[in-house]
This record gives sequence, structure tokens and C-alpha cells, in this order.
Amino acid sequence: MKKLLISALALFVVGSAVAQEGLGETFNKAVAAYNSKDYASAASAFEALIDQGIDSDDVDVQGWVATAKKSIPVCYYMLGGMAAQRGDFNTAIENFTKSADKAALYGDLQQERKSNMWVATIYKKWGETPFNEKNYAEAAEIFAKGYAADPKNMEMANFLGICYCELGDFQKGLV
Repeated sequence: MKKLLISALALFVVGSAVAQEGLGETFNKAVAAYNSKDYASAASAFEALIDQGIDSDDVDVQGWVATAKKSIPVCYYMLGGMAAQRGDFNTAIENFTKSADKAALYGDLQQERKSNMWVATIYKKWGETPFNEKNYAEAAEIFAKGYAADPKNMEMANFLGICYCELGDFQKGLV
């Protein structure tokens, strides 16, 4: 009976070591991708690390998971910034929104706020063309999304209010 218990314990220890080794490789892969500015690969590896290591009691694994939780919102933030520089507003908004959502999930309120501010900034930039062309319905739709992302953005509120007033919807114009 003792031999069976010792064998089972040995298998558990070996299994834990192998699992930790695999997670260590995933962590190293994520960090390498992050350091080489391959943020999409880094985010994917960090997500896998969290999924596989979240319930681990191992102190090292918990440290890796904590690092992953802090890094994922930054990865999506950087992807959003790169898309914005290319003028790809849809991808920029998608990634800044993911950054904000992940930051909120993992308790990084500063990163969440920063990401939402960029969502609003992208929507503002996007809405400027229809606004300047006096297409207030389209501009209002775009500005409303930006205002929802960052309700403290008074410039966005102003543009949105002007659009609603120009459309004759004075009640909505009192944003």
C-alpha cells in the first residue's frame, strides 16, 4: 500500500513539474514576443498562460499569471496604437476596447481609462469628416460611440450636442 501511495505521489510531482515546465515555456514565449513588439503573439501566449495556470498553487506560476494579467491590456493597447497610426480605425477601436475590457477584468483601472480615452479619440477623428460635411446623422452615431467610451470627454459631448441640435433633436442635444 505504501508503494502505491509513493508511486501516486511521485506521478503527481512529476506531472506538476511537467505542467510547470510547459507553462514556463509559454511564459518565456510570451515575454520574448512582447519584447520583440509582436504584441498579437504575446497577447495570445499570455491568454494561454492565464487559462492554463489560473488555478495553480505554484508560486512561480502565480507570478507568471500576474504578469500576464498586467501585460495583456498593454498588448492590445499597443496593437490599437499601431492600427491607429495606419489609419485603420476599426482595428484600432477593436484593440483599444479589448485593452479596456481586459484591464477592467484584471483590475487595472488606469489602463482601462487610458484605453477608453483612445477609443473616444479614434471615434472623434473618425467623426470629423461627416461632421465637416454636415452629415450630422452619421457624425452623431460615431460621436455617440466615442462619448459612451469616455463620458468625461467634453469635446466629444460638445460635438455630439451640436449634431443633435443640427438634427433638430434638442432633447438629445442636452448631453
